[in-house]
Order: sequence, then C-alpha cells, then structure tokens
Amino acid sequence: MTFSLLVKGELAGLPVPRAPEAVRAELAGLARTAGAIQGCAGRWALEVTLNHSPTARRAFRLIKAGFGVRTDIMVKKRRSPRTLTQYVVRVPPLESETVLKGLGFWGDSGLGTGLVSQPGGAKPRRAYLRGAFLGSGSVASPESTHHLEVRFQSEAPALGFCDLLLSEGIKPGVRAKNHGWLVYLKECEEIVKFLTLAGAHGAVLRYQDVRVLRDVRGRVNRVVNCETANVTKIVDAGVRQVEAILLIERTIGLDALSPSLGDLARLRLEHPDLSLKELGELLEPVLGKSGVNHRLRRLSMIAQKLTN
Repeated sequence: MTFSLLVKGELAGLPVPRAPEAVRAELAGLARTAGAIQGCAGRWALEVTLNHSPTARRAFRLIKAGFGVRTDIMVKKRRSPRTLTQYVVRVPPLESETVLKGLGFWGDSGLGTGLVSQPGGAKPRRAYLRGAFLGSGSVASPESTHHLEVRFQSEAPALGFCDLLLSEGIKPGVRAKNHGWLVYLKECEEIVKFLTLAGAHGAVLRYQDVRVLRDVRGRVNRVVNCETANVTKIVDAGVRQVEAILLIERTIGLDALSPSLGDLARLRLEHPDLSLKELGELLEPVLGKSGVNHRLRRLSMIAQKLTN
C-alpha cells in the first residue's frame, strides 16, 4: 500500500465533524477536486468519483450528516490503462440543488464554477484541506522524497486553495498540468504542517521518525568520514616517516643519531600506524604530541639532506 493510501485511510477514518460548517467545508473540498455536476432531465446531479473505498464511505456519511439527503454509491471498473475500481457517490437531481447551494456551487445567479466564499474559521478551513486531499491528493513516502500535491480541475479553486494554505502559514506552488491545476508542496516542514492541519497525525509521526533517522544517519556518516580522514592522515604521515627513517638506517645508521632521535626512530619503525600522541606515551620519559612531531620533523630533514 502506498503512503498516499495510508494517509487517506487515516483521514477517512476520522470521526465526522460535529460542526455543520466543517462538514460542508470538507464536502466542498471533496467536490472541488473529485466532483462533477451532471445534467439530467433539466436538473443537475452531483457526482463525486473516488478511487478509495474508505473515502467514498466518508463522503456518503458527510452528505448524510450535512444535508440529510438520499445518496447513491456506484462501483465502476476501468481497465485502461490498468484495472481500476472507482466509487461514484451520487446525489440525485431532486436533492442536488440543496447540496450544490450549501457547498457554494450554486449562487443567486445559478450554477457557478468557483467557491462562493472561502471557508471561515479554523475548523472549516482545515476540513476543506482534508476534503481536497481526500479527493485528489497524493503524498510521496518520506523515505523517498518530499512531495505533496492536490489536483484541481480549474484555475479558480486551485488559486483559492493556495490562498487557504497561505492563511495557515504554508507556502505552496501551483502550475497547470494535463488540463488541470496542481497545488504542490516540496518542503518537509510544509508537508508536515499540512498533514497536521488535515488531521493525519499518524502520518506526521512517520515523517518525524524518518527525519530523525535521517539526521542520525547524517551525523553518524559525518563522524565516520571525519574518523576515516583522520586515520588516513595518520597512516599517510606514518608511511612517510618510516620511509625517511629507513633511508637514514641504510645510509648512516640509526646509531649515528642522538639518543632521543634514535629511540623515536626505532619506535616508529616498530609502530608505523600509531598516532603522535600514542608514540609519545611509549617513550621514556613520556613525550607530548608536539614534542614527538618536532623530533619526527628533524628526522625528515636529516633524510632530505641525505638525498641531496
């Protein structure tokens, strides 16, 4: 099951709002994204076509709670380009005019195409966001990428949806695509905020878990890379120092060195992978990191003079 279906399943399972204005706002979001107005014998019928059975059942309950009218549900099978089950929630013509007016599709001048007004109040606004996402929304799994989108059939409701998101502190993008309009979010914080407002708290926890896991992995990778770089640096330096000491041993011999340099040279040959600090702790008396580094530089200078 895709992450989008998991989110829709969570939203569809939420209790139907008690406030009538929230019920109608959620229905308006569903109708604006998945609805169509069909002419029938001089009257209009509202049809909401969905690909998700729990959402279809929720639409049925919302219409009953908001308007108390008769509603039919039809199941269709589409086989192109692949087998797809569609659920059509249909309000018959005799009841549709009341529903259309209540949802803002019908004003004093007759049938319209845009919302009569934006949902007012926090609960209706958030219910409208939820309904729009249930109607035609999708969201990528947080493990893959950050992308959430809602498709609208025309420009006016898409721009109205953008205004609604902006009023909630979310900055969306919008563009025309395939004879429709997409409102989309690309930032993790924006998507988390949207899902929180819509009521998908389980999906938000999933997002937060993935984000924490990514942060931990990032920190671990940075530490490992840093440690790897330090080890590589120590090994490379040790190889150069051993080569210098071997040159001295082949030419003048280590006994020609001062006791302090000779002891360190022999110790480096025995322990080519140790750090400067670890080398200094093996000396008698113990020598600090800077002291060891100073003596090794003197050995390198002696080797360089021998090659000239």
